[in-house]
Amino acid sequence: MKTGSVIDDSPILGFHRKLRFQCAGGTFLDGFLLSSMAVAIPGISDEFKLSPVMLSIMAAAALVGIFGGSLIFGWLSDRIGRHKLFTIDLAVFAIAAFATFFVTDVWQLIVLRLIVGLAVGADYPLAMTMVTEWMPTKSRAGGIAMLVMSWFGGAVTAYIVGYLIVAGAGDSSWRWVLGSATVPAVVTLLLRVGMPESPRWLLSKGRGDEALEILRTVYGPAATLAGLAAAGADEPDQGRLSELFSRRYIRRTAFAAGPYTAQTTAFFVILTFEPTILLSFGLDHGNISYLGSALTSLLFLVGCLPVLRWAETVGRRRLYICSFALMTLPLLALSVFPIEAAALVVACFCFYAFVSGPTNVLSWSYPNELFPTHIRGSAVGFATAMTRIGATAGTFLLPILLESIGTRPTMLVGAAVVAAGLVMCVLWAPETSGRSLDEASSMAASPGQRNTLEQDRTETA
Repeated sequence: MKTGSVIDDSPILGFHRKLRFQCAGGTFLDGFLLSSMAVAIPGISDEFKLSPVMLSIMAAAALVGIFGGSLIFGWLSDRIGRHKLFTIDLAVFAIAAFATFFVTDVWQLIVLRLIVGLAVGADYPLAMTMVTEWMPTKSRAGGIAMLVMSWFGGAVTAYIVGYLIVAGAGDSSWRWVLGSATVPAVVTLLLRVGMPESPRWLLSKGRGDEALEILRTVYGPAATLAGLAAAGADEPDQGRLSELFSRRYIRRTAFAAGPYTAQTTAFFVILTFEPTILLSFGLDHGNISYLGSALTSLLFLVGCLPVLRWAETVGRRRLYICSFALMTLPLLALSVFPIEAAALVVACFCFYAFVSGPTNVLSWSYPNELFPTHIRGSAVGFATAMTRIGATAGTFLLPILLESIGTRPTMLVGAAVVAAGLVMCVLWAPETSGRSLDEASSMAASPGQRNTLEQDRTETA
């Protein structure tokens, strides 16, 4: 169905392909940032003789930065625009990463990791809103999926680069492991030079002439504001963070942050501690546990691929619910059944990784689709910030739970977290597939709107 919007109805152009790479660079850096620290920790700990408390502070610094960066810069992007911040955050990241080469004490490193985290946190709402506001309707979920897959690409790259550096120069080379992030940061920064502002944001600020000029540069001289101008004109020029908790948006805010936090909490726990969990099931130290971890990481990425098609054919709501339901099964199996064979334990984690693909993508997609332009950045920033609270709490509590209550009860706790995400999806998830961005955000705001896929199909028929 044609919406009349040149953005929503456009085929994929060279501009869109370039945009996806420009935006994916930021999520690549996030995956690289967090995974490179895992490789560098032994060398840092040996050089500075860190206590467990200091080690925890250092490891958490980037997550704290991401929390603050996403919350502050998500709101700021709604106030001053996406484009202005989209290169500044990468410049800050590159400078802080390069400065890692010269640290002389652990507090300098903690401050730099905090700054790098702030830059990455800023890029989450910026990259996701730019992809959402520029991509055609049928390719919107696919654009977000590329950002998610880029995160895993960054994580895998960090492990490979870190392994090669440490294998060649030993643990003392940790500065090179962390500082190597400078290279992809500079490359992404150069790619973003000349990137245009979001026309939707310009319209929400009453700057229609500038929006039209950008649209005609991208789509040709026949491009118009039809299908965009009305939506932009109707949006109040407020952009206050408190608006997310107003009566109109509170349910959407809870839905955007709730399942996303449940998914991210379980994800970070598994990604960080899977070797430890596998060993607690009786696997020997060595190749089996690390091979299982490597295979799981790959399947997290592969699981995102079907979403490129299924998000539009199966529907987002149904896909989100099914994915969360399937994710609970392997965690329940590990908590209930006496699984002792290494292959079966690894199989449970691999199954979890693969079926979590839709939640990894849709947890990023929904916060962008359910809010109008004038508060979209704030909404994405808030949801991302909440996930970092969950990730930090999960990674802090897991070792304690493993020690105090054992492995199987801990897996049951993990299943309960994922099940909470499932319940929220069943209660609140709307169907946004096939809808333009303006339709998706206005649909969810309608009082009493039934959001099931079946209702949407009935209305469309």
